[in-house]
Amino acid sequence: MTKFFGRIAISLFIFALIYFISLYISTPVGHSLRGKWQFLNGEKSKYIEVPFEVMIKHPQVFTVVTKFPAKWGDTLVLPEVNGGGFEVYLNGKKIYQVGNIKDRVENIWNRVFFIPMFSSLKPGENTLKIKLFAFYNAGLTITPYIGKYPQIEKKIIITEFLKHDTILIIMGIAIALAVILLSLTFIMKKGNRKRYFTIGMSSLLFAIYLLDLQHWYVNNISTYIWIRKILIISLYLAVFFFLAGLENNNGRSKRLKIFFAGTILTSLFVFAQPTALQYKFSLSVGALFVAVMIVFSVLKVYLDENYELILPITLTMEITIYVVILILEEKPNAFLVSYGALSLIAGIGIFLIKDYVRNYSNMVVLHKAAMTDPLTGMFNRQVLKNLELSQHDVIAMIDMDGFKKVNDRYGHEKGDELLKTFCEKSTELLRNQDFVIRYGGDEFLFVLRNCNKKEAISILERVRKSFEKESIQYGVTFSYGIERVGKNLEETIKKADLKMYHAKSSKKHSN
Repeated sequence: MTKFFGRIAISLFIFALIYFISLYISTPVGHSLRGKWQFLNGEKSKYIEVPFEVMIKHPQVFTVVTKFPAKWGDTLVLPEVNGGGFEVYLNGKKIYQVGNIKDRVENIWNRVFFIPMFSSLKPGENTLKIKLFAFYNAGLTITPYIGKYPQIEKKIIITEFLKHDTILIIMGIAIALAVILLSLTFIMKKGNRKRYFTIGMSSLLFAIYLLDLQHWYVNNISTYIWIRKILIISLYLAVFFFLAGLENNNGRSKRLKIFFAGTILTSLFVFAQPTALQYKFSLSVGALFVAVMIVFSVLKVYLDENYELILPITLTMEITIYVVILILEEKPNAFLVSYGALSLIAGIGIFLIKDYVRNYSNMVVLHKAAMTDPLTGMFNRQVLKNLELSQHDVIAMIDMDGFKKVNDRYGHEKGDELLKTFCEKSTELLRNQDFVIRYGGDEFLFVLRNCNKKEAISILERVRKSFEKESIQYGVTFSYGIERVGKNLEETIKKADLKMYHAKSSKKHSN
């Protein structure tokens, strides 16, 4: 439980960090242009409070106007502009333009614009006019500000990096994670293949959604809305696939079927909206459904006591709830949306990669156990199936002399101890690249890498002398046969085995 609360504390800390970074982005430096601006829409005129956002039924261009003294600075910064394009006028002269507000629509809501004004500034009071093209909404949703460029340059660079450039990094991470997890589904024959696939798809769909936070343009409003519908539906599907990845019963739960139906219905609802304004309002329904799915995910993780996932999911839930509040107040913040979703995908992806590493480690352990002799801890003969040797290597076949007498006189426990002693001494005296194989009973193989026969004899004699010191009271030693590795390992072992028996036979005749 301490571990659980520790992760919750980390989650809250990260959320607070992200929240204060978002505040940094939203806080102007230099001279803020917050306050009343004149709002012109055709012949109608009124004053509105900046920052602001307006919703409209039909695409149109409107204008906002304010005045400022020249001493404030030479650079205008617009941290977030909603709309399909805009033009900036200073003292009646156009000094900046994003898109052609008459002919096409641009996706600009997640960019920071800084606009040099020094060429058109005049002493005293200056008039700033911004024309905004609204296809269903438009506005200056983060407070603009003016300053002298050398003094505000650092703020501009950091804000642009955090708000826009980081999205490219996040997209790269999401795509890389998707490639890794989807690749695992083809590499693995068993294990959590379906989980890796669903989370991989979630990450890929999330990367597609992040295109909505990039600067792009199309030639008409209809195409723009269709593209945004596809991108937002990608987000809904990404959250659903993530939820499916949490399921441990291969996606057959009733809950998952309900959320799948909800995802499809929500996607169809958004997709079917005929106008831009109706599409905008349908996003609130989608945001609410996504929030419900993420809250359910947190509860599921908690009930399953899968605390490793609680940090990214809790963080994402908090951010999602915060974003829903922002949407309801008509103050969207793309920074929180993207970072919240990243915490979800990256956290789960890291968990699954750790899960794969754990499973792989278990497979390695089991594989090693299948090729390891339980008594001595050395390899058994099964390892020969996977052994790759060269003609520079030497095989030595070893058989104990007098070992049967030890078993008969002192018992098998003492015989087992002698076998262990032999392996210990061999391991001490062999080189790092060499290893011992228990071939069967009291027979062993030495695999000596990059070794000639003379060096092999020297190694084996050192092992024999060391072993005989430990087994002198039992009168046990060993015989061996050496053969350089040929094209056929089986034939090489047979030749070494034959030489070993010749050596053993010679000892018997000499005695």
